[in-house]
Amino acid sequence: MSRRSNATRVRNVHVSDVATAGKVLAAVCADAVRQVLAHRSKIAKTAPEELHEVRVGLRKLDTAIRLFSRIISERKHKLITKELRWLRGELSSARNLDVFSADILKPFVSQSESAPVVSVLHRAYRRELDQAYARATTALRSARFRRLIDGIRKWIKILEGSESSVVQSTQLTADVAARALKAMMKKMRMGRAARDLSRHDLHRFRLRTKRMRYAIGFTSGMFGKRAGKGAEIMANALRDLQAYLGEITDMESHAKILNHLMKKAGQQPMSSRARLQAPLVGHQTRKRERLLKKAASAYRAFEVAKPFWTRHHR
Repeated sequence: MSRRSNATRVRNVHVSDVATAGKVLAAVCADAVRQVLAHRSKIAKTAPEELHEVRVGLRKLDTAIRLFSRIISERKHKLITKELRWLRGELSSARNLDVFSADILKPFVSQSESAPVVSVLHRAYRRELDQAYARATTALRSARFRRLIDGIRKWIKILEGSESSVVQSTQLTADVAARALKAMMKKMRMGRAARDLSRHDLHRFRLRTKRMRYAIGFTSGMFGKRAGKGAEIMANALRDLQAYLGEITDMESHAKILNHLMKKAGQQPMSSRARLQAPLVGHQTRKRERLLKKAASAYRAFEVAKPFWTRHHR
């Protein structure tokens, strides 16, 4: 299944444009917390889909907090984003190994001429995967995780109230969201030079693409029915852009994982190593260039779309 067909659909927040920002932020965060907890309980030794859903829930939390940062106290904002960053880091190795298996390892298993080296490599992979999932499940069952979730739940109750010392609840949701979306759109301009970005900056751009897509997904309902078509065009372009950038990032991750596993598996015949590394080394440059061209096209489709929030903020 391709990354685009496997993309998680972001549910819209159906609220009136006169709802307070605090209450909408509470609803979005509560939904994300439910997603994290529902799939967290199903993660065992290996559960790629469940792990993916947990990571999406965490990213939605992060996006919502960034989107409504104007109404959140600086201390609370820094605390939650720090803890979310820690948790995503604890889950990243398992996710990267899951994708490596789907993209690289499994295709070679069916090739009989590669069977000996793949068998050795697969055992090394399984050991690494078990360790990565152990790390992920330990984090998701830790006291630190429980404190994070409990803290967010308590904060959600405060946000749901009409009066609060940590949120300016009288600000209108659509106005706050429009200002934030405009600022996020401005940061997306780095995509104009995507082909010239360093690996680090390309990764930053990919994260901005994710946040923009999630933000559109759960705010488009705030701007009325007319906003729906424009939001859909932007979201679809961002979905494709995210997929292409993800493939580039994963290609680089796969190369690192393969080299690490080969060392763990011990010395292998050069012919076997070359056969395994060919998809990553021999074709990587050309594939990266093709993906960057597709990403540029997807970015242009996003950039030319008329922002659906413009009537609320200019």
